[in-house]
Amino acid sequence: MNCPLCQKTMIRGSVHLDQSLPGFLVAGLALPHLYFTAPDTGSVSVLDWTNDESAAHRCTNCGVVLLQGKRD
Repeated sequence: MNCPLCQKTMIRGSVHLDQSLPGFLVAGLALPHLYFTAPDTGSVSVLDWTNDESAAHRCTNCGVVLLQGKRD
């Protein structure tokens, strides 16, 4: 897959949600979520604690990450 931003080849991998020890100590037990927000649609949960890993591609040239989120 080529990057939509710079057209270089992307590498396949995955993204996942995790909690760090400092975050746990400060915030306590919090269920992680990754949200996508757009002006017209508001926030949509893309990843959450029920599906904490998703297929993804990353461009090593410009840093863009594409991920396959859950369907609405």
